[in-house]
Amino acid sequence: MTPTSFQRIGIYLKPGHEDAAEAVSQLLGFLESRGHTLALDEEAVRQTGRDDLRVTGGELPDRVDLAVVLGGDGTMLAAVRQIGPRPVPVVGVNFGSLGFLTEISRERMLPALGGILDGRCRIEERMKLRVEVRREGRVQEHFQALNDAVINYGALARIIEVEVSVDERFLTLYRSDGLVVSTPTGSTAYALSAGGPILVPTSRNLLLAPICPHTLTHRPLVLENTSTISIRLRSHGHVMLTVDGQTGVSLAEQDEVRVSQADHPARLVFPEAPGFFAVLRQKLKWGER
Repeated sequence: MTPTSFQRIGIYLKPGHEDAAEAVSQLLGFLESRGHTLALDEEAVRQTGRDDLRVTGGELPDRVDLAVVLGGDGTMLAAVRQIGPRPVPVVGVNFGSLGFLTEISRERMLPALGGILDGRCRIEERMKLRVEVRREGRVQEHFQALNDAVINYGALARIIEVEVSVDERFLTLYRSDGLVVSTPTGSTAYALSAGGPILVPTSRNLLLAPICPHTLTHRPLVLENTSTISIRLRSHGHVMLTVDGQTGVSLAEQDEVRVSQADHPARLVFPEAPGFFAVLRQKLKWGER
């Protein structure tokens, strides 16, 4: 799919963003003036009153060629999860705070989107994770993640024990506050706070990062994207698996969490400039005193 084929455009809006109505209405007018067919999620309809553009439930990804997300990185992650395996490209406008995925500022929304719709953009394929929870050998739950999967205690500040294997080969027993398995896109999220490296987001790797490990020589590990990581829980208590910081499930002792590359990547759209390194300098304030 090329930018010139972005005729049908869907709008996702961050829930509860009460001051967004004017900006969303401006965006709708801009897109309608260009002749695009529009579809809105429930929050965008609520803010604008455009019930004629409502698309209910999970039908929106099947009705659009491009998804425009107005919010922060969390809204982007939720939209990518709803789109699932469909090859719908997603572009983010930052109505939130940090915004590694939502590269376009609110003030630059209309000219930046106009440039993208005119073909001045880059489309990046970002690998996702497939995350399975297995109990007694059977898959109980499965998820997809653009950023990461995190295992830790849900409420108490306690160490957990997990036995980790890579491609059926034993790696180590981690005693730590938790464990992060991340994509390159997620390397600037929780994994970064856990001491992990920043990976170029279009690279193809898995990142395994313990959170505050009890063994100080346990360091983050970069693995090939073809690897399958098996994490078996050796602790009891209220241990949680959290996917992209938004979906969670309780784990029982001896549960296995299996993480691998998902079959279908996410397709993210960005303006031609500034690019990832410029975003790093800006968001992380590199070089500032």
